[in-house]
Amino acid sequence: MLGKGLYFALSEEGEPFNGILHLANSNDLVHALLPANVGERAGEFFSNCIPVNLTSDTINAVASILDARVEANGTETILYVGAGRATPAIVVTLSALSQGITLVSAQTVHGYFELHAVQRFVPVDPDEVIFVAEAAGRISGLVVGREGTCSLFANVDHAILSADLTQLDPPLLLSSMQLGLTEQHSFEAEG
Repeated sequence: MLGKGLYFALSEEGEPFNGILHLANSNDLVHALLPANVGERAGEFFSNCIPVNLTSDTINAVASILDARVEANGTETILYVGAGRATPAIVVTLSALSQGITLVSAQTVHGYFELHAVQRFVPVDPDEVIFVAEAAGRISGLVVGREGTCSLFANVDHAILSADLTQLDPPLLLSSMQLGLTEQHSFEAEG
């Protein structure tokens, strides 16, 4: 049994697998068209992730930056961003999964975003937090703001964060600038 959460699937050749994954329930992974050892490789992927330590101090600091109301619910902590409004602008859920993995989800009126294997949080003055996940030279960031802003930058080549902005292709500028902030500040580097 692999436990609940997102698993990275690889083909027998080690390439990303494009088959169908189906969660029968929160604890079992049922897979179709997957190589026999995909579960073993998925476990290896997550064993290399550094888990973030979700302490009450960390959660309260994030909530303070976002001016969010906090509600604990078992292994999940829910942050209601914009809680002074009739309806919160964003509902951020910090989930502590098996193997010490942290999943952060953000539900807005415009969509639902998830970032798996979050390793750290980075405050951005005056009112944003970037939730960061990194693996294999790539970085992903979920940016949540006090005023209800929410952006997801996924699978970005780490090299562009320190690149000369005048030399980057225009579509890469925003992710380079936003995620580049994660290199200058760190809220919690390791769990």
